[in-house]
Amino acid sequence: MKKTENIAPPAISILHGDFECTLDDKGRILLPVALKKQLPEHAQNRFVIARGDDEHAVIYPYHVWMQYLQKLGKLNRHVKENREFVRMVKTHSAEAVLDANGRLNIPKNLISEAGIKKDIVLKGSNYLVEVWAKEVHDKLYGVKPNNFAELAQQVGSLIDMSDFQF
Repeated sequence: MKKTENIAPPAISILHGDFECTLDDKGRILLPVALKKQLPEHAQNRFVIARGDDEHAVIYPYHVWMQYLQKLGKLNRHVKENREFVRMVKTHSAEAVLDANGRLNIPKNLISEAGIKKDIVLKGSNYLVEVWAKEVHDKLYGVKPNNFAELAQQVGSLIDMSDFQF
C-alpha cells in the first residue's frame, strides 16, 4: 500500500502588512506591487472603496464587497439598527478600477472623512485593505500600546490555532 502525504489545504489570500504611499493631486494612490501580489489574479483590478469602522476608508476587492452585501441583505430590515447600519456601510461607497498605471481613485468624501492629506498607510486586514492617514495610523499603531498584552489575552484566547498547518 502506498503511503499518502498529509497535504495542506489550498492556500487562501489573506491580506497583511503595512504599505506607505502618497495621495496625488487627483486623489489617486498607486497600489503597491507587494500588496497587489497578495490578491488572487481575479481580484487585482476591480475594487469598492467605502468608509471604515474607525478613522479610515476601506478598499474591498469587488467580489469580497459583493459577498459582504449579500450578508448585509440577510439582516432583518424591520430592525432599525440593521437598516441604519446597512445605509452607513453603503454611504459614499464607490466602485474603482485600477487605471493603466496601477492607480486607484479614492473618493474625495472618503479622503475627507479619514482625515487624509497626502501620506497614507495601506494596512492589509484579512480580506480588505484599510486606508489610513499616516499621521492617524502612526499615532494609533506606531508604538506597541500598553494594553497589547491584555488585548492579546482577551482576543487571542478566542482563536483556535489547533488546525493551523505549515
